[in-house]
Amino acid sequence: MGVFSPILLNLICLEPGQAIFLNAGELHAYLKGLGIELMANSDNVLRGGLTPKHVDVPELLRVLKFEGQNVTLLKPQASIAEERVYASPAKEFELSVVTLNKGTQYRSPLDRSVEILICTRGKATLTEYRSQTETQLQQGASALIPAAVESYTIRGEGVCYKAAVPT
Repeated sequence: MGVFSPILLNLICLEPGQAIFLNAGELHAYLKGLGIELMANSDNVLRGGLTPKHVDVPELLRVLKFEGQNVTLLKPQASIAEERVYASPAKEFELSVVTLNKGTQYRSPLDRSVEILICTRGKATLTEYRSQTETQLQQGASALIPAAVESYTIRGEGVCYKAAVPT
């Protein structure tokens, strides 16, 4: 049913490490590759017909924005030594990438909120500061770090993406 949808969409090729920000109500799809999609809290995800899953056409037409716009590619900007932040207009969340090389470590800031980490390459060891509890993150593994955790470090060799609530 949605076979002709791609001719109506804006085709964007992202290089590894690049990102885009889409506002709510914007139809999007991935054609190939690995992507991290980070969304604000929502009570719905609507399908556009590119898969055999159910499509609520009246609701889709009500919610979608049918306006052309320029797309800005986001590249992560240095924050602290091992962390780079993707600056976006989102007030609900922030995405950053932590890159670890042999012998380096990332230390979380003290002013932080709840965070989710996902290891996309290599492996990392997450250590909670007070209890010294360690969690191993292999490629594909994720961890939720509650706001109650005062501070933590990550060491190893790999890449972790961090979704956080800005403070």
